[in-house]
Amino acid sequence: MKEFIYTIGKIFCLDDIPTKYYIGPYQRGYKWGSLSRYDQVPQLLIDIYNAFEKNVDYYLQYITIKFDSKKKRYEVIDGQQRLTTLSLFFYILESYGLNNPAKNLVEYSRYDKDKNIFEETLDYIGRFSEEFDKDISQQDLFYFVKAARVIKKFIAILNENRELQEFVEFLNNKVKIIVNTECEFIVPEEVFMQLNNNRVPLTDSYLIKGLLLTHAVNIKDANGNPFPYKEILDQRVVMGRIWDEINTWVNLPKVAHFFFKDYTSGMDGLLSMAIEIATDNINTAKDTNHQENNKSLEDFYNLFAGEGKEFEVSFLLFNKFNEYVKTPKEAFRLLEIIKHIYYRLHDIYENHEDTKLYNLLGFVQFCETLNNEKIKNFKLKDIISLPLDEAESTLSELALLAIPDVEKLREPNKDGVFYEKLRYHSSNDLLSNHLLSLNVFPEHRNDSYRFDFFHYDYEKWSFEHISPQHPKSRVKISKTSIQNVVDKINNSELEDEKKKKLIERIQNEEFIDSAEISILYDENIDLDAMGNMALLGGGANSALKNNPYMAKRGILFDKMSQGYFIPIHTLNVFNKVLDTSDNQTHFSSELLEWTNDRDVKAHEEWMEKRNKDIRKMLAEKIVKN
Repeated sequence: MKEFIYTIGKIFCLDDIPTKYYIGPYQRGYKWGSLSRYDQVPQLLIDIYNAFEKNVDYYLQYITIKFDSKKKRYEVIDGQQRLTTLSLFFYILESYGLNNPAKNLVEYSRYDKDKNIFEETLDYIGRFSEEFDKDISQQDLFYFVKAARVIKKFIAILNENRELQEFVEFLNNKVKIIVNTECEFIVPEEVFMQLNNNRVPLTDSYLIKGLLLTHAVNIKDANGNPFPYKEILDQRVVMGRIWDEINTWVNLPKVAHFFFKDYTSGMDGLLSMAIEIATDNINTAKDTNHQENNKSLEDFYNLFAGEGKEFEVSFLLFNKFNEYVKTPKEAFRLLEIIKHIYYRLHDIYENHEDTKLYNLLGFVQFCETLNNEKIKNFKLKDIISLPLDEAESTLSELALLAIPDVEKLREPNKDGVFYEKLRYHSSNDLLSNHLLSLNVFPEHRNDSYRFDFFHYDYEKWSFEHISPQHPKSRVKISKTSIQNVVDKINNSELEDEKKKKLIERIQNEEFIDSAEISILYDENIDLDAMGNMALLGGGANSALKNNPYMAKRGILFDKMSQGYFIPIHTLNVFNKVLDTSDNQTHFSSELLEWTNDRDVKAHEEWMEKRNKDIRKMLAEKIVKN
């Protein structure tokens, strides 16, 4: 392979003669980013600088070229972004009186033949300040200008710190590139299409897996003797199996969503947490394995202070890992952190015998924050390394902050309305957390009770009025409720002929004008009272629409039989099986009726008592731990 590997100093002088490169019209324009520290241009400079510090050879990815004997030049089929960035670097070096081996040797078909795109770029940054870059209408020139500004700042830092000469020497002699030369008679467009069409899309997690499994191996035994290559491969196979086990489990939609609010890539969430844990103390107490306090690199990092969040960065997560992992010890440390996170998450999610942590964590993850700083700033990593009792205590404290104290909110306002802050309006976060807590921490639950947070969020649960207001629209009674409605009409005071016609239309599942069935609605219900509220998922909620209470019950149980998840509190309140034995007011015995003086009031008394029990339970866990 040596004859195909060239140093950067030789890449523009293959076989000791100046080498021209041509970028054909089928090639994409220059698109390497420079807006964030983790974009391609800054990352290339950082990677080369890290190799320069250690004085070790650094290999760029290959370029694929084809010689054109008629025009005496090489056509670049793959790798033009790297070649362009290196060329731009050398053009900027000229202003420091250093050699530019790329001068007039790279030609682009897509740019004006009478102009040199590199010289045009340098002319622009010499005449205009950075604030005018946003006005550049040519996309390619914008990327060139942004890359040139970053490279120029990087070179200026090296020069100020008296490292420029040595760095350029290192770049020319120890940064290497593999050159893949295709046959002169091939069609370059076809090779370009094959190279790009056959590529497997890379993701952060795939790249990080490769990075860690490459570094985290013992190359030598305890006596310093090198391991046979097969043993090194065996080490990687074992680590690869563990990685695949973690990747498969954490990417399950319900798992990924529970921990990371992501339906597709829980692994990215786990890896983000791992690198955050690994780097938490680097800024305040430098890790003994990290010597990245070189002034040039720190000055370069400072150029991007506050940036990165505003811009889309390719492989941001991988670049963070790549920046951290410099030795096998660091790779091993990260793998251990990843395994530790996995085992803790697995214990929380898969422990079906004791679900305390699962329900507590889920509540804190999915409740409304109420703009409470402690809840808003909670991160999953905060409990990953805590002992189980401390994790339970931390989560209990956060849950207690989120759940309103219903007893204190009972006092009537000037109009005599009770629980004013817990009445219905579309964005009442206090009411939302209160109702959620009744479902996550139900009465008479056992240790294996698990709340379904996946469907809670996925189905966009919302407030459901147990007894709806009298609708203005037409209503169609559900099949499951027809008999109950017919019985109600038969027992009403309507004229016999009206009863007969109305029942016939209902049995034919026709839409009925709401005015014709007003007898099914209780006009005396305080519709927005806390006691008339429950939670229901989008699918079931939309099915209930404005059906009267007696019809809603049938629809609700029909939906449950079809596999819809119905929250336990909602189910119990429609069945009137909540324990009101200690109440002053009890539910009415008629299951098909929902009254204000009995049912709404009994429900509110039960809600206050249950809220007190939940808050007491959480407070005891904090004191206990």
